[in-house]
Amino acid sequence: MPPGPFATIAGRYFEVGLSVIPIVPGGKKPAVPWRAWQRRRQTETELGWLADAHGACDVGIILSGLVDIETDGPVGERMLIVFSLPVPPTAIWSSPRGHHRLFRCDQPLRTRRALRPQLDVLGAGSYVVAPTSGGRAWLTSLYELAPLPTAWEDFLRAMQRPEEWRQAARDGVEEGARNTSLAALTGSWLTQRVSEVELMARAAAFARRCRPPIPAEEVARTVASIRLTRQRARPMIAEALLAAAERRLDATTWRVLMGVLALHAEVGLTLPAVAAPHRLVASYAGVDRDSVGPALRRLEQAGVVRLSRTRDPATGWRRVTVVEFLFAGHPP
Repeated sequence: MPPGPFATIAGRYFEVGLSVIPIVPGGKKPAVPWRAWQRRRQTETELGWLADAHGACDVGIILSGLVDIETDGPVGERMLIVFSLPVPPTAIWSSPRGHHRLFRCDQPLRTRRALRPQLDVLGAGSYVVAPTSGGRAWLTSLYELAPLPTAWEDFLRAMQRPEEWRQAARDGVEEGARNTSLAALTGSWLTQRVSEVELMARAAAFARRCRPPIPAEEVARTVASIRLTRQRARPMIAEALLAAAERRLDATTWRVLMGVLALHAEVGLTLPAVAAPHRLVASYAGVDRDSVGPALRRLEQAGVVRLSRTRDPATGWRRVTVVEFLFAGHPP
């Protein structure tokens, strides 16, 4: 009988610094107690014992020094894009429900399930069933394991709401720390996606508690500055999805917007505009060519783009549509 997933793959995971556990085949339940390895790395002797005793089991990775960003299906993938935080290439595998992106993270971060619909972040105190367990396969290499972006760390720590931040928001701070604290709290609230009304209410309440209070106009300037900095840092694809979601665009218009963005990325322009022949947009968007023009006009009416005409750079004579993006953070 050929060796099972654990006997086959566990040694490779161990070689790159991961701690692994046998999983009861076909499920997600560990075959052995495992929490001691959450606090320390396994030894080679322990790994050998596990492989000898449970070689036929599936394999799990203990998330010690690791974070797993898990999406369930197309909804989860879309939520990950809308989330607007960077997702660099890393070790990725597919599972029966969706995709797992594994990142290194030196500091422990809590698990956040249902961070968004069909989007979970698994961290300290968790494990995940990995390839070559049933229905799971690598999409990239395990050796491409990347560090978790700082923006994700900041977001997840903000969600944990450290005590000193809660105290500052509750009690205010002294002069000398007021603006720094307001900027940090504003960034935290923006990361938590609180509404505009709630954000300004929280900022105003914090300002009143400071000693002396922060003037209202200074609060407004600080909040606007932090918001603008966040918007400029977002990739255009994230801005597009946010714009589409906010304006409740129909499916065809949304696909045409994605097609124009794909064309923009393919051309490699840095300016927020692109010459967009309808035939190319249609091919990128997967829609009929005749539907591109009406969809672009709907995008213009919604304030997402501005349209103009120019000569086709490929022919020098045919006139084509120029699409100029008007997303926040990417002004014309």
